[in-house]
Amino acid sequence: MTLTAVERFSNRHDDELLPAAGAYRARLPVTPPLPGQQYAFEVDLDACTGCKACVTACHSMNGLDPGESWRAVGLLVGTQDAYQQTVTTGCHHCESPACMSGCPVDAYEKDDVTGIVTHLDDQCIGCRYCTLMCPYEVPQYNDRLGIVRKCDLCADRLAEGEAPACVQGCPTASIRITVVDTGAPADWPIPDVPAKDLTRPTTVFRTTREVPPGA
Repeated sequence: MTLTAVERFSNRHDDELLPAAGAYRARLPVTPPLPGQQYAFEVDLDACTGCKACVTACHSMNGLDPGESWRAVGLLVGTQDAYQQTVTTGCHHCESPACMSGCPVDAYEKDDVTGIVTHLDDQCIGCRYCTLMCPYEVPQYNDRLGIVRKCDLCADRLAEGEAPACVQGCPTASIRITVVDTGAPADWPIPDVPAKDLTRPTTVFRTTREVPPGA
């Protein structure tokens, strides 16, 4: 029987075969952001297998409700040439977050030091304006709670020098945390990306593959 990446990770955990505590800090930047910089996700598209272990890790670590997800794995398929690429995405912690500018009750804040865009659950009134404003469909409405919630880059873990759930849960190390310079939109090797010049997302996508026309 073929096991999924999540099942293999679980078995290795039970057999105490995982790296020693602190090993995942290699997926974090050596130094915190300096002025004019911020934290960001870095995704190696060539290493992403589409296993969705990152989705499961995020869901478990953050205690999300059934059907609620702060990270997604999509699939790019070539329509003219043979091409297939899985893409894992979470909140892009934009330099100019549309979610924040569209919230009428200031339920979002962007940290001046880390650049992390955080949602303030206690302040949210559930109007969902942010879900309409965000071009990447990041904020998720929770029917049970009547509010919106989203990824905060596992800021509490980062503050302790530990990797976010999705980073630690990825069996191929395709997700890391990096430090990026602010001031310009990211150069994404992904076609048909909306509104990069407006929100200036910070996620770094890397690939050695050439995306063919029509992907």
